[in-house]
Amino acid sequence: MPRMPSWLFAYPPGGEARGLWLGLLIGLATTALLLLRRYGRALNQTAPVLAAAGN
Repeated sequence: MPRMPSWLFAYPPGGEARGLWLGLLIGLATTALLLLRRYGRALNQTAPVLAAAGN
């Protein structure tokens, strides 16, 4: 199978690249929100342990 350049996938047949990029951006933003939510929960779980250790 011949190698296809990756930029070729940015311009699907029909020229509707906007929808493709919008989908990629939405996926990236969703991933960032989920990771931040997970990080926040981890901080909240360790905060009471740290407070109890300080007393």
